[in-house]
Amino acid sequence: MNKILFPTDLSDKSEAIENYLITHKNGTKEVVVLNVIDQRMLDAVAIYDKKNDFLSAVKSDRQEEIDKKIVPKLKDAGYQVKIIVKEGFPYKEILNTSEAEDVDVIIMNSHGKGHHQGHLIGSVSEKVCKTLKKPVFVFKE
Repeated sequence: MNKILFPTDLSDKSEAIENYLITHKNGTKEVVVLNVIDQRMLDAVAIYDKKNDFLSAVKSDRQEEIDKKIVPKLKDAGYQVKIIVKEGFPYKEILNTSEAEDVDVIIMNSHGKGHHQGHLIGSVSEKVCKTLKKPVFVFKE
């Protein structure tokens, strides 16, 4: 395995995946850390004619958060790290990025910030698992 895609919503739940990656490197060279700014949030902001300003600020904030909180740990574990922050629908951007980056596997949480009590797996995780033709490891809380 040469390249892993790690989609994160930057919630506390993502830390378990970071720890897994650190302790289970097994020769993997690169981790692509992906954060998707949900299009539905951007559509809500567009009502106020500030979408571009908002998007720019959010992209910058998320890039900085990944760079400070996640990248140092992964680099210390010996990974090359690439950060991608995109806007769109999360499951579609995960699929698009997995293809564009030619990753070997996706490692993601079962639920993110939109967690609904009682669901076995979140909607984004479910769509990725059903659609993607590559291995997907889903971390359950």
